[in-house]
Amino acid sequence: MRFFVLMLTALSTACVVQGGAAVTGDGNAADSELVSKLKKRLEQLESRVDRMGLSGGGAASAKASAPAQVGGQLRIAVTEPNTLNDILDVRDWYSVLMGRRMMEGLVDWDPRSMKLYGLLAERWEVSADQKIVTFYLRKNVKWHDGESFDADDVVFTWNALFNPSYTTSKVRTDFKDAEKLEKIDQYTVRVTWKEVFFNAVGVMDALAIMPEHVFAKDKTDFNKHPYHRAPIGTGSYQFGAWKTGDHILLKRNKNYWGKNLSDPPFVYPKPSIDEIKFIVISEAEVRLQAFKRGDLDYTSLTPDQFAVNEDTFRSDPSIGISQYALPSYSYAVWNGRRPQLKDKRVRIALAYAMNRDAVIEHVYRGAYKRITGPFLPESDAYNHDLKPREFDLVKSAELFKEAGWTRNPKGKLVNAEDKPFKFEMLLPASSKTGIAIATIYKKDLSRLGIDMEIKTIEWATFLKSLNDHDFDFAMLGWRLGYVTDPYGLWHSTEATTGSNYHGLDNKRMDELVTTIRGTMDATKRDELCKEVHKIVYDEQPYLFISRPAAKVAYRKYLKNFQPLPIMTVNDPRGWWIDQAERKRVLGK
Repeated sequence: MRFFVLMLTALSTACVVQGGAAVTGDGNAADSELVSKLKKRLEQLESRVDRMGLSGGGAASAKASAPAQVGGQLRIAVTEPNTLNDILDVRDWYSVLMGRRMMEGLVDWDPRSMKLYGLLAERWEVSADQKIVTFYLRKNVKWHDGESFDADDVVFTWNALFNPSYTTSKVRTDFKDAEKLEKIDQYTVRVTWKEVFFNAVGVMDALAIMPEHVFAKDKTDFNKHPYHRAPIGTGSYQFGAWKTGDHILLKRNKNYWGKNLSDPPFVYPKPSIDEIKFIVISEAEVRLQAFKRGDLDYTSLTPDQFAVNEDTFRSDPSIGISQYALPSYSYAVWNGRRPQLKDKRVRIALAYAMNRDAVIEHVYRGAYKRITGPFLPESDAYNHDLKPREFDLVKSAELFKEAGWTRNPKGKLVNAEDKPFKFEMLLPASSKTGIAIATIYKKDLSRLGIDMEIKTIEWATFLKSLNDHDFDFAMLGWRLGYVTDPYGLWHSTEATTGSNYHGLDNKRMDELVTTIRGTMDATKRDELCKEVHKIVYDEQPYLFISRPAAKVAYRKYLKNFQPLPIMTVNDPRGWWIDQAERKRVLGK
């Protein structure tokens, strides 16, 4: 699954992938080579967590002997999403965070063991030629409205995904080589692939199943259907309310079909928290004050907030602090459709003009690390032969001159027609760190005679600008999933409606990402990914800024709170609230 946060911000890359069992698969089955690699990534990230000082009730409370208490309301600050159904192109990280508590796919990944397990599908079988996957669905599963789940719902969801009039193109990319899905009987479906795809089983986690009967009763246009704001799912939480601009409320599904399952590999069958209230607060400072008042149960901290508040929080016995590396990267994307940005020498010159070491030192307080490409440095796909481009305005000016841009008598960088080089940097309005980075960059660009305008807009408008390609330069982040397929990011066919926001059109890249999808050997995929990395480095469609680290403050009455390498702190299914301790701390 691909995630899109202020990040469009796991451990594995496209090249460290699931390649199902040769003949059969069930909750415990997974390709041994894949699992070995994923566990290696897990250990590496956990080591980073330890080195960065995981403290408080996180890891310790995970070992607490006290039984989980049922009840309470978890309060989390979020940026308001466009939808709660992540099949739609307007989805973002918050759509996934909330929607997947209500909606479920046929399979899912255990964030602790990194293994693939059956969710709505109890088990599966893979043909010897790897092109046919048969899923055996769970029986006695109920939708939140009491109706029964069966194969017709899977068929309906599949058909919706492939309906060209529906805005589902980004998820559709994951299934580009699928030939068909057939209903075999009421509880069996079969997916046939035109080509071998390394992730033919695991990719089904990208498709949250929708109830056919809801859409049969309400014929509203699919793209505008009320279901997307109030999903009826099969998950352990169900929709409660959405008060626009204020909060979204989920309630524990007391009739959850998985509540009586306890054997591995089923994950978190019995959530303990009664309600999850996602409070709409975009600004980091407002979130911090809400946490201090006791209105939030945990909050992420900016580097500046952490520096100012660390001592106070550590001296408060009711507050814990967790720090850990994130499976993501921050970057800014150049719109290669803009005439002045088509020349890669210009994009490389602009890369030399950003002082990323200064950004990391002054904006991120030294907590982030430099990267050169779209894979995590600890992954086998990362090309360590590629060194970061250092801040060098002289080198930048030389490249601009090679590309036909020189300083005029007024000191402005212009082309042969005396047209000045200027562009706009687009940011979400709530990203204070992004604005700080943009301010540093703007100052250094002015030394080259370049005018850069900083434009901030609301999150929903920001996403629309990306999808409409209405930007020059946009700063965001990408969070990697358990298994990530680079096709949607870099193939030229994804430049219109997919996630190729730069518009990269490179023949060798197209060949590589296509070959990766059909390569079952993980080691070979890693080598192909290193070449993908090299092309990205040479073409500079992105200006890679850093590998982030998270700093989180939380109330210790929140038990079993611990970072997970992929979902970090965004999967509360294993948490519970000590009600008595909470009342002592907050007085309410």
